[in-house]
Amino acid sequence: MKQKAFTLIELAIVLVIIGVLMGGSASLFTMLTKRTKVTQTKQDLDAAVEAVVGYVATHGYLPKQDEFPQVVRTNKDSWEQNFFYIPDSNLIDDDVCYRRTTDLNIIGDKNISDVAFIIVSSGPNYNMQTALDASTTPNQVNIHRAYEPNVDDNATDRVGNRPEDYDDIARWVTLNELRIKAGCQGSQIKILNTTLPDGEVNQSYKATIYADGGIEYDDSYPGKYCWCAEYIQGEWSSADFNITSDNNNSVLLIQKLNDNGCLKENENDWRFADKINITGTPSPDYPSPRITVYVADNNDPDISSPIKDGNDNIASKIFVITIHRH
Repeated sequence: MKQKAFTLIELAIVLVIIGVLMGGSASLFTMLTKRTKVTQTKQDLDAAVEAVVGYVATHGYLPKQDEFPQVVRTNKDSWEQNFFYIPDSNLIDDDVCYRRTTDLNIIGDKNISDVAFIIVSSGPNYNMQTALDASTTPNQVNIHRAYEPNVDDNATDRVGNRPEDYDDIARWVTLNELRIKAGCQGSQIKILNTTLPDGEVNQSYKATIYADGGIEYDDSYPGKYCWCAEYIQGEWSSADFNITSDNNNSVLLIQKLNDNGCLKENENDWRFADKINITGTPSPDYPSPRITVYVADNNDPDISSPIKDGNDNIASKIFVITIHRH
C-alpha cells in the first residue's frame, strides 16, 4: 500500500500550529515567571517590614537609610533591584513610643497621614517611579494606583526619567501601627507623682513634681518639658503657696479654671523646666487646696499657638494637698 506524504500546504499548516503552540507556551511561561517574581517580592517586602518593626522593638527608633540593608533579610527584589526605604526623619532620632505624629504622608491612590516608614520595589519594569517629596510639609510620597499610565516621579534612579505604567510595589506602616507592633506601653508622657505630701498650718512646705517620657526640649530651652497649673477660685491662695520651676525659680503660670485655663494658653506662655516645686507656708484661712498640673513635650516644635491646637503630648493630674491643723 502506497503511503501519502504531507503536501507543502499541509506541512505549512502543521508548522504554523506548532509555532502557535510554542508561542503560547512561551507567553504563558513569561506570565507565570512574572507572577512568581511579584509574589516573591511582596513576601520579601513583608519580611522587610517585620524586620524594621523588630529593630524598633529592640532599639526604640527606626534604622537610618544606610543601616536598612543590614537590618533586613534581603535588600533586593526579585529583579535584583534595591528596595527604596523611606523613614520618617523624626523617628530615626526620637523614641517611637513617645511620638504622636510624623512628617511623612502618603498621597495619590491612598491618602494616609502620620506614616512611620515606607518600603518600595521598582517592580517588573526596573524603573523606580516612586519618590519622596521633601519640599512639602509634611513630606509626601505619591503611591499611584496600579498601572496608572505615564508616571515617573523619581527621575534620579538608574533608569532616569522614563514615564510609563506604574508598577512599583509598596508597603508602609503608620506610626500608630508601629507603636502597637513594637509593644509601646502606657502614655507618651506622664506625671510620675501619684500624690503630694501633707502639710501643716504655719509650717514650711515643699513638694516636687516630676515628669517622664515624651519628646524632650533641647538645650536651647531652660528645661525638658513645658508646665502649667490650674486651680478653681477659692481653693488656692498664692499667699500660701507658689509653684516655681526648678531651674530659675520663676513663678509658674497659674490659671483660674473659670477664666482662661492652661490649654487655651500659648505654649511659650507656659514654663520650661525639668520639674516643678510647690513651696509655701499654709495659713489656717484656706482648706486643703486642689490644683491641676499640666505638662507638655516638644512633639510639635511650634510654641507660638495655643497648646490645645498643637500636636504635643500632654499629661495632667489633679493633686490635693492635705493640710493638718493642730
